[in-house]
Amino acid sequence: MKWRPSPKPVHLRSSLAQLGGGTYDHLGECTVIACAHNRGYVAILNDRAAVEQAKLLRVPSHGTLWIVIEAHNTVFLGDREHTANVVDDLISSGLYLPMKTGASIFVWAFKEGLLP
Repeated sequence: MKWRPSPKPVHLRSSLAQLGGGTYDHLGECTVIACAHNRGYVAILNDRAAVEQAKLLRVPSHGTLWIVIEAHNTVFLGDREHTANVVDDLISSGLYLPMKTGASIFVWAFKEGLLP
């Protein structure tokens, strides 16, 4: 069954109020949540507070590492070196991840239930 958005639209302002911060804090996350909710999409979020807000609004979400593991299984055809290199590139770009090296993605994904 396809997920359908709620008939009650979510406005960016209400999401911003829930996440707190200054005028421009969390603007990107709130935009993603509102867009996903109003259009019936899955939100891609890494910020924990944003993930919790999406759950409260019943907006399905995944994180960047979920995308990497999906790519590992489908695009990279299980190529562990390629997947680790992608994660290393993400770390090098400044993205905060719960690991220090790309090779650690597999232990993390197993613990998260994303790999058998």
